[in-house]
Amino acid sequence: MISILLIILKIIGITLLVILGILLLLFLLVLFVPVRYRFKGNYNESFYCTGKITWLLHFVSIKIEVEKEVVTSIRISGIPLSVFLKKKKEDVSQVESERSIKKEQTQVKTVEQIEEKPQETVIEETVLDDTVESAEKAQTKKISFVQKIANRILNIFNSIKQKIQDIIEKIKNVIAKIKDFIRNIKEKKKQLKRYLKILQSDTTKAAFALCKNKIFKMLKHIFPRKLHADITFGFEDPATTGYTLAVYGMLPAYVGKSIILHPDFDKQILQGKFKVKGAIRAWTLLYQLLSILIDKNCRKLYHVVKKEISNEHK
Repeated sequence: MISILLIILKIIGITLLVILGILLLLFLLVLFVPVRYRFKGNYNESFYCTGKITWLLHFVSIKIEVEKEVVTSIRISGIPLSVFLKKKKEDVSQVESERSIKKEQTQVKTVEQIEEKPQETVIEETVLDDTVESAEKAQTKKISFVQKIANRILNIFNSIKQKIQDIIEKIKNVIAKIKDFIRNIKEKKKQLKRYLKILQSDTTKAAFALCKNKIFKMLKHIFPRKLHADITFGFEDPATTGYTLAVYGMLPAYVGKSIILHPDFDKQILQGKFKVKGAIRAWTLLYQLLSILIDKNCRKLYHVVKKEISNEHK
């Protein structure tokens, strides 16, 4: 009995180790196997671009075509992703059809059990007695002319009193808003001084310098390793074309090898073609990001800003 139990535990342990090994292998593949991309296109009154993104020796491939609209095609191990999605949709539709059949059967049973309800009686509206109206008219005639004048004077006085109270209340509200505005300006001024002090600190300068360096490295890694563009351009004013060409000549030498410009001083034109190729590794980006997160200056700056923001909400 004990030997059988040990064999079962051994099988479970081996299975768990295999699963962990597969997960670890997938994790390492995602980290270190690069995602490669290749695009090419042209512009001549309309833009056209086609490209491909692949991973793990084309195990996952995405084909993209851009013209009037963006068309994508995803394949896993050469099999279109639409095949897997279609199968999943068929399973979902089958489950929904079974549910709808059960729902219809339940509704039929419910309808059969419904009994006819008796019609509700309609209650006719009653008309007021004429004697009430005549009594009201008789009562209003008893009010004297003096009472009417007194009531009017009292109403005018109450109206003037209410308007004065409204004006006083509006003045108080305006004064309160002015006080709040001045108080907010003073508070914002204090906050601005605190933030300027944070920005001018050595910690902030060191953190910004590190972030600038790491972000530049990430962008450099994402940027295509191979780039070639051949562009013909021209503006209505030949001087503008000349200025653009002059700025192009001031760029580094490697830009001139990758991007070739052909100026046209006679007419306004823009056309050309391009090719780009590159690869992105998740580990490279993750390493640069972790370098920012574990840096003591960046963490200190984060806690200082977080504390400042929490004080604002109090």
